[in-house]
Amino acid sequence: MNLPSSLSTSRSCGLAFAAVLALGASSPALAQDQNPVPSISVSAEGSASAVPDMAITRFTVLREADDTVEAMDAANKAMADVIAAMKEFGIAARDLQTAGFNVRPIYDNRPRKPVDNGEDEGPRITGYTVSNTLTVRIRDLAKTGEILSKAIELGVNADGNLSLTSADPDQYLEEARRDAVEQAMDKARTLAEAAKVSLGDILSIEEGGYSRPPMPMGRMEMKMADTSAPVPVEAGENEYTVTVSMKIAIDRSEQ
Repeated sequence: MNLPSSLSTSRSCGLAFAAVLALGASSPALAQDQNPVPSISVSAEGSASAVPDMAITRFTVLREADDTVEAMDAANKAMADVIAAMKEFGIAARDLQTAGFNVRPIYDNRPRKPVDNGEDEGPRITGYTVSNTLTVRIRDLAKTGEILSKAIELGVNADGNLSLTSADPDQYLEEARRDAVEQAMDKARTLAEAAKVSLGDILSIEEGGYSRPPMPMGRMEMKMADTSAPVPVEAGENEYTVTVSMKIAIDRSEQ
């Protein structure tokens, strides 16, 4: 007896699907997923310390005047003096970069009598401020205090900041990576020893993240600085850190 074509087709599909399942169950990939390699997972943070050899600072001059032209001329003159002084200190042009330029109106927000239509009079512009910011990289760290004092003397009068860093941080990050891997391996050996197993091949290793100074040292209140002597600056040390995660197989050949 011949089966209906629809039933025959369904039966054929069912047999084909069963065959695919049988092949999948016998495939190495599926078998590996069902029987994962026993492993030990560890993570560690490595570090490297370095004495800073470069300072990064920002100088801002801010000037106020009744009109924008007068305020801009005053700000330009002050910043030109600062740039000239930086070059006299031996700072190269590549280490001087304009970081910001801003023109803002100055408003008088005091309450005023209503105008003719009965509405309150809005804020009144009474002048303008112009600010110009310069980023400076100081590669001779011994000159940092003298440079800061000179900039203030020449009219830098708005908030700035100072960061101490390394001109070549990659070498310290590499050292921190090596330290992180060594610490991770030490952890894995300790765990394996405690569990009375042996370590096999490294299955994976990933870098989770790193930190590289400088960290800003906060704002400098330029207007309150004492220009009678160089600003005291201590280099200290910067710490570079790297985090790694590793997965190492457990060797079952000895079991």
